[in-house]
Amino acid sequence: MKFLLFLCIAAALMAACFKELPEKESIQGFLRRLGVPSLAAVLFFLAGSALFMTPVAGIFLASLGWVLAVEIDRYVSSYRSRQVQKQLKDFVTSATSLYMADNTTPEVVRMASTYMSEPIASDLRNMLIERQLKGTAFPVMFNRLSNRYQIPEMGAVARIIEAGDITGGARAIARGLSRLGDAMRRRERILAERYRGILEPAIAAGLVLIILIGTSVLDATTFRAVFVTNGLAGMMLGIGVGIIVGLSLLILNLLKNKDVGV
Repeated sequence: MKFLLFLCIAAALMAACFKELPEKESIQGFLRRLGVPSLAAVLFFLAGSALFMTPVAGIFLASLGWVLAVEIDRYVSSYRSRQVQKQLKDFVTSATSLYMADNTTPEVVRMASTYMSEPIASDLRNMLIERQLKGTAFPVMFNRLSNRYQIPEMGAVARIIEAGDITGGARAIARGLSRLGDAMRRRERILAERYRGILEPAIAAGLVLIILIGTSVLDATTFRAVFVTNGLAGMMLGIGVGIIVGLSLLILNLLKNKDVGV
């Protein structure tokens, strides 16, 4: 009964903290979004409760399991988007040169599709096919890619092409893409400087985390009898696990740059 009570409390806390509520979607999508994190949380809860002899530690570790599962899924599912984002800078640079040579948008897309690597090359070829079959405008298709990959810069390309077609033609598009390329390079420099700035604190926090994990595991194995016989000591061990989980989550957030879109 105690086990079920603590399990329900853990589930309620995670739902309140992370707001991962089910939506109308496919079974596969539901399992990926909620099933896998829930399973990870349950396994972490069981392992933490058994190893550290208290459900308090299990609850803390369950929250860590949930977050890790969500972050791993997000990283895996965004692989294609990351590839496109890396290639987009090369596309913008080459398209700027092609527009400066007074090429039209279909010509620019066709030439770029011949030397760009996957997956963006296939997307550009599909644009050309859809343009021929349906007459869809290129800004519409670039906006669609922006929404699919969650890349705002792709939407900026669409707006630049749309505005250039109305105002100044190929040269105006080239100037807009040139400014976009400069902004993308500045963003890369900001990210590089940010990661250099957080590298030392992250390494220091990682070393402290390793020491704390080693100490807590040592307490739960070598000195296990002390914590079994002393309820207060067991509770303090559970709180110590909570500190370790908090530090782990802090390191994860430290490695993110939410203000620059990462």
